[in-house]
Amino acid sequence: MSERTFGGHSLAEIKKLRNNPADGANFYMALRDAAPDLFQLAEDFEMLEMFVQTLVDKIEAAANGEAADTPREDILQGLKETLDDPEIRKIIASR
Repeated sequence: MSERTFGGHSLAEIKKLRNNPADGANFYMALRDAAPDLFQLAEDFEMLEMFVQTLVDKIEAAANGEAADTPREDILQGLKETLDDPEIRKIIASR
């Protein structure tokens, strides 16, 4: 897996740039180059966070007996469908 670069700088280099005022222009250019990626990563994180919360809710409901009237197969099918979300698969595959 290749290391991501932003404005020709690795993340480690950008962290060093932000600490040195003399490198402000280089930091700005790297940040400007990274902006589309940063926004996409933020959207991906939000979607993954909702995905995990959905999984937790379904597992908690099953564990608390709220799903007592629902057959086990239906509960497992619901979890499987949640795991098969194409948007989540796209995010995971892109990294």
